[in-house]
Amino acid sequence: MVTIARLTQNTARDRLNADGAAAMGLAAPLLSPIWTTPANAPAATDFDAARLILSDLPLLVPFQGILETIDMARDVFDVDGAPPSGAITRIRLHPQAAARLMTLARHRYAGAGAPLHHPVPVQVVLRGAVGAPLAPQWWEPGDNLGLTGDVSFHDARGLIICPLASAAMFADLLAAYPAARRLSPDVTNQSAAADDAGGVATIAALDGPAPATTIHVVNPHGGLFVPAMEDRTLTRRSGSTVTETLTPSGLMDLPADQSLQGSDADQAAEDAANADDAHDFDTGARLRWGWAHEGRLGRAALTAPPLAAGTLSRQFLRLMMVDLTWHLLGNRTAASHQNIPPDDGLIPTAYQPKVRPDVPITYLPDGMATLAAAGAAITNFQAADPGSHVILAVSPVIEPGLVTPPAPDAAGRWPIWPPGGWRALPMPRNHRQTG
Repeated sequence: MVTIARLTQNTARDRLNADGAAAMGLAAPLLSPIWTTPANAPAATDFDAARLILSDLPLLVPFQGILETIDMARDVFDVDGAPPSGAITRIRLHPQAAARLMTLARHRYAGAGAPLHHPVPVQVVLRGAVGAPLAPQWWEPGDNLGLTGDVSFHDARGLIICPLASAAMFADLLAAYPAARRLSPDVTNQSAAADDAGGVATIAALDGPAPATTIHVVNPHGGLFVPAMEDRTLTRRSGSTVTETLTPSGLMDLPADQSLQGSDADQAAEDAANADDAHDFDTGARLRWGWAHEGRLGRAALTAPPLAAGTLSRQFLRLMMVDLTWHLLGNRTAASHQNIPPDDGLIPTAYQPKVRPDVPITYLPDGMATLAAAGAAITNFQAADPGSHVILAVSPVIEPGLVTPPAPDAAGRWPIWPPGGWRALPMPRNHRQTG
């Protein structure tokens, strides 16, 4: 006879007491304190800082997730923004587990209500280590895959994250949230710790004391940022002194006492465009930058964001940089650039569209919001000249009796507006029923 368990408050409590967070199943963000066995612990030389991978690592499953073999990866990317070549083995968190892990990281490093700028690793990729093709399988933390390969970690977008920074984040989260620790029953040493050989704390310290925060500079598509003009690029500064300029590697270290901002040539162009005698088609500053994870594009100098709590022995941040003119208008020069053909020269410079950043925009998502905004615009015009009539392209004349919503938000929608319902409004004569 089959016994069907009934879910009650008591049974749920008993399961949580017995199994901890594992009672949530695949949707729980369960982390392993070890990534490989002590005998296979990586050395400092196994960390490839240019590619952000751990080389030839016999990987143990780092978190409870779904394993899959992929013949050709299309949604995970290397430092340069290109997908890995060849087949890969990937382990990824369940989407709900990934969301919960990011919530833990947000509370730990950003604080309540603040944006989290540190990308969170939610998938791991092994290159050159592909077993027999299998349907996606559920694996537990610490399980031995029996595979050895180059290992990289990736965020929810598939963009790469430094493995040492990933290990440092997991070590700190395990210390802060012990319930997230989990080892498969198949692991012999159930007391394995993060600071053991092959543990996450030990791996985080592979490269010695972290000299700085590693910055990965990308364009809005996730590929490496390539300057459209050589002198319009990213610089690292100590005060006003440039200490480093972005190289083609796309990676840069950021000491705690230094900042990131655009080059002097870009700021000089902005100053020239703001001069009284500047032409309207002068582009000014072309560059905008900001943290790629929950940041905003702007022109303010950026320093590594402070941690609300916790200690990360290694930190990794992704900075998005965009040349607005190039990104929005394309190649307007007379030569091919970045495989983009030259401009045909048929449109005079004065007639070309100008990128106008920092212009406030109100989004009008529906007809009510549009009607309210149109009514406000007409009111503003008529306030300056009470006897004027505003003529629009979509209508020969605005019906004076038409009542518009007072605002494009909830104040201009039912049940707040109109008071008393639609029947309380005067009906324009063109809409009245006759006969």
